[in-house]
Amino acid sequence: MDRRDETRVDPLLPTGIVATSVGAFMALGGALLLGSDDGDVLCGTAGGCVTRPDRSRELAGGALVGAGLGLAAVGLPSLIAGVGEIPREGHRHSHGMTSAGVALTTLAGGLLGSGLGILLADAGRGELDEPEIFVPLLAVGGTFALGGVPLWIFGAQRPATGGASEAPSPRPAEPSLPPAPGAKPQPTPSAPEQPAAARPPGPFGGDDG
Repeated sequence: MDRRDETRVDPLLPTGIVATSVGAFMALGGALLLGSDDGDVLCGTAGGCVTRPDRSRELAGGALVGAGLGLAAVGLPSLIAGVGEIPREGHRHSHGMTSAGVALTTLAGGLLGSGLGILLADAGRGELDEPEIFVPLLAVGGTFALGGVPLWIFGAQRPATGGASEAPSPRPAEPSLPPAPGAKPQPTPSAPEQPAAARPPGPFGGDDG
């Protein structure tokens, strides 16, 4: 085996590791924000003192959870694909195109997940100070997905081979050795003589000669 092949790493492997790890930490941090009980305590109401939930904290937690899940959703398949056999020449159409597609798709997953997380955190409440905050996230994430997914698919395809349709290359002619000193030259075989064409019969059924 070529020593260079032993040190080669599939470009999908580091991308998958980073995306999955970052996504897991982001989702964990968002879950901690959503599970905390911090908020403003309001007293003097008919029921005594109540705690008003911190809506900004809930929205930030939803955005982190969504972005983390989106990153992990793209990074985990990349990680699984990169752990397999090390790709060699001809295994993919283009390693660079595949890596670019995976990177764009990973960013798209994070942006789309973040926008959806904000929407779910504010579902039914309508308390967003700027309801349009999720629109740029979804728009940019969708644009990245439209560019990244085709690059990923096309770059990861195995290039087509000619197969049996290709004609085999002719074998080179073997060089002839010079005759040994004193050896008699071998006669060149001549083509067999063709039989003379039969003369057509005369008008009386025989030869006219």
